[in-house]
Amino acid sequence: DLLKTLNSSLTHFFNIKAIAEELFIHPNTVRYRLGQIKELLNMDINESSNFALLVLALKLYEKNK
Repeated sequence: DLLKTLNSSLTHFFNIKAIAEELFIHPNTVRYRLGQIKELLNMDINESSNFALLVLALKLYEKNK
């Protein structure tokens, strides 16, 4: 669920409403999951340089599944 949330977040540029609609979950659930992701990664995922790294990391992960 966290990978789907992160992928959707990057796709929708952290627009909580759009993420919630795509994943069919409540916006508070999106916020909770994003908090978990930030804690697990120990980084500010909203920062532009980290955003780019996460996009690349997810693309590589999906390609090598």
